[in-house]
Amino acid sequence: DAGGCGSWVLSRHEGLRVATVFGCDGAALHAEFSAAAAMAPHLVCVHLGGLSDRAGVCAVLKSFRGALLVLEAPPDAESTGCGEEDQEGLLRALGVTSRWSVAEHGFESLTLPPALVTEIIGDLKLKDLEQDPDVVALVSQAQPLYDHHFHEDLIEDVRSRESAQVGFLVARREEGDGLVQSQFLGLIVYKHWGPPLRVLSILRLAVPSKFRLQGFGRVLMRWAIEKARQMPRTLCARLTLNSMPEAIPFYQRLQFTPIPQDENDDGGEPRVEEVDAGQPMPGALWMEMKCGRSFQPVGKR
Repeated sequence: DAGGCGSWVLSRHEGLRVATVFGCDGAALHAEFSAAAAMAPHLVCVHLGGLSDRAGVCAVLKSFRGALLVLEAPPDAESTGCGEEDQEGLLRALGVTSRWSVAEHGFESLTLPPALVTEIIGDLKLKDLEQDPDVVALVSQAQPLYDHHFHEDLIEDVRSRESAQVGFLVARREEGDGLVQSQFLGLIVYKHWGPPLRVLSILRLAVPSKFRLQGFGRVLMRWAIEKARQMPRTLCARLTLNSMPEAIPFYQRLQFTPIPQDENDDGGEPRVEEVDAGQPMPGALWMEMKCGRSFQPVGKR
């Protein structure tokens, strides 16, 4: 601030390349990202409100190797669809490490959104979803997400898949009245098939858009993977899932591999994807992860 008169004098390095990404719709963001990529910027300046529900854009910005300057506006869920909780989620997703506010004589440091302490409430059966008051509240929080991604009622979907179970990823937060509430962060629906299939099948996995890129989907999957690994090999030999094309890299990073189409042509064990395939999804890929080690007889020495 030059002399405290409210007039700012800005200076920048002669060779500094700065790109701005302020678009509020998909077409504008695409054009601005294309222009930014062409100039290979050292610094990207982005408006936080325009990133709501744009996980792909956040992923690109988070992986950017230069400096990232994020401009915030006061939270206003009615006009921008980006309330305080959404803004905090976006700041976590972008990996913001410091936060400042314009003050009368410069800048003031602000606290960063606190890290969420999470836990998984798992192995929930249909009766839990319908009768446990705390779980019923989580079902209500999860239903809009479930309807958006799967076009199904959560309870009815679980009911139609005999013996299916649900895990909720939640964060505990204390309200003003001292009561501790469970904030819904994501869910996983799974089913264990005993012998002869010996499979833990991942049926559904979803995380709300405002909590994407914070590792919550990975937390849910690793929980399921560890659950399968803890079972005896005679009860669970692998995990399987049916991935949409855009999610395949995510599962590959978790060491899932495509299931060969001719895997059982030699008369081996039946495949869960043949038993519970349901309606095929265009472009989807069946994937698996082997659990434990196969029994190997001790050879003579």
